[in-house]
Amino acid sequence: MLSLLHAGEGARIDRFTDFLVRATVDADPSFFAMLGQACPDYEARILQLLEDPSSDMSGNWLCLQGEQPIGLLVAYPLAEVKDRQLVSLRHFLKGVENKAAFRQALGAFAARKDPIDMADALYLTRIHVSPTHRGTGVGGFLMSKLLGLQAEGGHAVCTLHVRADNPGAIALYQRHGFTWIDSDSGAAYRAMARR
Repeated sequence: MLSLLHAGEGARIDRFTDFLVRATVDADPSFFAMLGQACPDYEARILQLLEDPSSDMSGNWLCLQGEQPIGLLVAYPLAEVKDRQLVSLRHFLKGVENKAAFRQALGAFAARKDPIDMADALYLTRIHVSPTHRGTGVGGFLMSKLLGLQAEGGHAVCTLHVRADNPGAIALYQRHGFTWIDSDSGAAYRAMARR
C-alpha cells in the first residue's frame, strides 16, 4: 500500500535523507556531475536545502511503501520558483571551490530550459520514482497528488520541464493530460502544461 508523507508538515524526514539526495541527483545527473567538480560537498549542501523551507528542494512529498521511500514529488506555484532557486544557488555557492566549473554548470543548466511564463501556474519541480518501482503505478500515484495540488491551490495550469530523452516520463505526463507548450528546438529539456 502506498502513502504520502509531506515534509512540510513537521514530519521527520531525516531517516529518508539518502533517498532524497539520490532522487535529487538522479533528476539531473549531468548537472550534478558538473556541480560536483565545482562544489565537492554538494551532497551535504543538498541536505541543507532539504531543511530550508525557502529552497526549491524543500516541501517534498515522499511516496512510501510501508516505511520505504520509493517516490518523490516537489511542486510550487510558478511565481515562487525563481526565488526558491536563488536560495538553492546561495547554498551551493558557499561550498564552491572551482568558480569556473560552477559557472559552466550554471550556464549549461540555464541553456537547457526555456523559461515558462504563465500566470497562476503550479510548477512541477521534481518527480522521481525509484528505479525498482518504475512501471508499477507509483508515477501515476504521484501525478494524482500533483493534480490534486493543482486543484486545491486553484491553479488554472500545471507546468513542468521534462528531459527530451526521457520517453517514460513524457508518456506519463501525456497520460495525465500534459501537452507540449514549446517547439522542439533540440534543447535538453522541453516544456509541458496541463490546463
